[in-house]
Amino acid sequence: MLDDTAIEELIKRAESGDAEAQCDLGDCYAGGIIDGQPNHNKAIEWLSKSAAQNNSNAQNYLAQYYFYGEAIEQCLSTAIDLWEKSAKQGNPWAQNDLGLRYLEGEGVDKDPMRGAELLKESAEQDCEEAQRNLVYLYRTGEAIDNNLNEAKKWEQRIEDKGYLYTIALFDILGVSGNIKENGTKKVLDLYRQTIELINKVAKDRSVGSAPIPAHGPIPAGLKVRWDQCVWVAGFVPNIGISYFSDTFVLWLRHEKNKEYGQSWTSSAYIGGKYPLLFSDVGVELRKFLHSEYFIFLKLCLEFFCRGIQKGIPLRGCVATGNAYMNKDESMFLGEALVEAARGESAQNSIGFAFGPSFSSYHPIFDEFFIPYKKHIKNGREQHLSPLMVDWAKYWRDKYSDISLETVISSMKNEDFKEYYDYAIEFWNFSEKYQDWPEQIRNRSEMKNMQDYYNELGNFLDRIV
Repeated sequence: MLDDTAIEELIKRAESGDAEAQCDLGDCYAGGIIDGQPNHNKAIEWLSKSAAQNNSNAQNYLAQYYFYGEAIEQCLSTAIDLWEKSAKQGNPWAQNDLGLRYLEGEGVDKDPMRGAELLKESAEQDCEEAQRNLVYLYRTGEAIDNNLNEAKKWEQRIEDKGYLYTIALFDILGVSGNIKENGTKKVLDLYRQTIELINKVAKDRSVGSAPIPAHGPIPAGLKVRWDQCVWVAGFVPNIGISYFSDTFVLWLRHEKNKEYGQSWTSSAYIGGKYPLLFSDVGVELRKFLHSEYFIFLKLCLEFFCRGIQKGIPLRGCVATGNAYMNKDESMFLGEALVEAARGESAQNSIGFAFGPSFSSYHPIFDEFFIPYKKHIKNGREQHLSPLMVDWAKYWRDKYSDISLETVISSMKNEDFKEYYDYAIEFWNFSEKYQDWPEQIRNRSEMKNMQDYYNELGNFLDRIV
């Protein structure tokens, strides 16, 4: 998030006539970064000044306002004119948006060939939305001749960029001992029950609602108002599920790849008094907030809580990083998967934790995490974040009529009694310190994630 000094400097540059600063300022107003909530009138004012100086990004953003008629009278001809100017300068997002208009005949005479040409120009500049649109056209034969080889070429180009994944890995504790004690059949029943549960949770959440960022590009096949921050129903994130032995893996492939991903400031999407917007010393913070992350994290929380309620002793960890997750090829590898596996085994409790990558990727707010370290095994601190997924709060908010202690008491494996006890201890901690964000001191003096961790340590020392 921009601090007051940075905002003042941006305003000064914009007022002096700097077209790029005017565009950035307009985008900040649209995203709610200046006033704490979107101010579209101010956004339009500054984007218009920048667009008048032929700034291609401002022309593209302003075109969306006119096209959707949000906070300004809808004018398709003005939108098309702005997109044409931006596209002629080589702006890939404008080329993609204008191409879609020609394909659909929206604001212009329908011209599929012209639309396809614009998409190709955009795709050659690595605009992923345009590449996906081309794949669709080549596969369906709409606007251009059906060509599976071309479709596969663009699909491979998308895949070759490398994706950022968020991966949650869960293990069922004590499976081998359970087999010895209860036999294979009973454990298979438990395993089938877990598979049924994870598939049901995924199905329940396969179509949900998600916050959409201001001025983002429109994914293929999705027509939404990108000119304001809204919750759009029917958003289907790229979530995958696999399981083997006693391990269950859920993953989210972020739509933006690591090299060309757009960074969005998290305050533009959802309220939070204390958003985390700094990283470890020397580590660049990826200030993206992928809307699908919320759906994914809640899916994991739902799976974990329902699993525990069914007597399945789950322990998990979530991590973000580069990975290759291909279920068709049965190939799963990458730094995020390794981190999640190490973090899962580094806990001495039933639970669900963040790996250390949380320091650089944390598109969530206080309601999802809490400072806690008692679940970490001695000597394994490097494998987990000192911030714990607050699954206990999620449970209390959604399943207040189900007692964790009652559920835990039904778990009979004495080898893991300590793990059960630590889970109850975390529950009590979460409940007692629900107001922990208010107890973190010296926020105005923090400059990086290490400063934040130091204050979390001070907080934990005080309460101990």
